[in-house]
Amino acid sequence: MVTAGNGVISLRGASGKSYNINFYSSDVIGAFVTFNLNGLAVAGSQNFYIIPENCILEDISFTSSNTVSTAWVVQINDSNTGNVVSIANQLNTLANRQKPLIPVPAGKKFALLQA
Repeated sequence: MVTAGNGVISLRGASGKSYNINFYSSDVIGAFVTFNLNGLAVAGSQNFYIIPENCILEDISFTSSNTVSTAWVVQINDSNTGNVVSIANQLNTLANRQKPLIPVPAGKKFALLQA
């Protein structure tokens, strides 16, 4: 059974500015999560985010644990970065979520592939 959910990705820019992006994970292996900057992300939202400045991916807070996919593969400009984020470690009920601390360069297409 598929268990989709929403969450928030927090990026910290080189300028010190914070970027909080809502995302939707459909719990379908091989599908991309979708993003929305202006409200709740849904299945039809955009499946990538263009990074406005050099950033660090500081936190991913997710509302529920997917039952099919177990991780998100970080991609920059449609290429795997070698970073995999375990969904179980990003649940918003965890007091000490893992901090990915993944650098993401400005002007690049950022995406998360469900695996």
